[in-house]
Amino acid sequence: MGIHRDARRLVAVLVAALALLLGAGTTVGATTAAAGDSYTTQLSGASEVPPRTTPASGEVAIQVAPDGLSLSYSVTVRDIANVTMGHIHLGAAGTNGDIVLPLVPPAPPGGGPRSGVIGEGTLTAAQLTGPLQGQPLSALIAELDRGNAYVNIHTATGASPATLVAGDLPTGEIRGQLVRAATPAAASTATRAAATTATTTRSAGGPAQTTATRAATATGATVTAPAAASTATRAAAATVTVPPSPSPTVAPGG
Repeated sequence: MGIHRDARRLVAVLVAALALLLGAGTTVGATTAAAGDSYTTQLSGASEVPPRTTPASGEVAIQVAPDGLSLSYSVTVRDIANVTMGHIHLGAAGTNGDIVLPLVPPAPPGGGPRSGVIGEGTLTAAQLTGPLQGQPLSALIAELDRGNAYVNIHTATGASPATLVAGDLPTGEIRGQLVRAATPAAASTATRAAATTATTTRSAGGPAQTTATRAATATGATVTAPAAASTATRAAAATVTVPPSPSPTVAPGG
């Protein structure tokens, strides 16, 4: 019957759209390019090596320019005192490493309480230092992608020796490992590949109707067909399920 043909046609289009979606997702997942990527971290005393007891916290956001030649960033903190500097260091979680990029302008010890944005701007390869000095910015981004870079915020009162309590931790008071941020823009690109597909369904006794096939997320697709065909198909994740063929029905007024 016509409704069965339309249901089969809808399933065929769903399978093609889902293949496009999964293929696009594979391409996105395999990409490790730096240009345009975002990175983030949450800063805490517990992430320091060794861990520190402090009420301070914060976060860092980094956005690489589309050409991969610069990055913009912001460093935000709460409940911290006597910030003297902040940098990106090379090193895996649980290890300490060299400074490679300054993020917070240096300040003298004993500066008092700080909250809010303490560092922001745009940086290029010219600001790289330590083991990355003289290398392109892509060298830093490669370390970020490997999970081998962290942000460290240092504090000091000027006491000698340092008291090693909150507000006087010269080697670092709060820290966070940089990770790639979620990229909804990349996911939506894969979604749009399947979102514009159109299916034509026919209700018994009614005119042909066109329904846009839309992917709900980059990890699944849901397609709604009107009238009797609406119960025939639904795509979710990588599985397409076709329920038993519906009994012939007559649309109201048909």
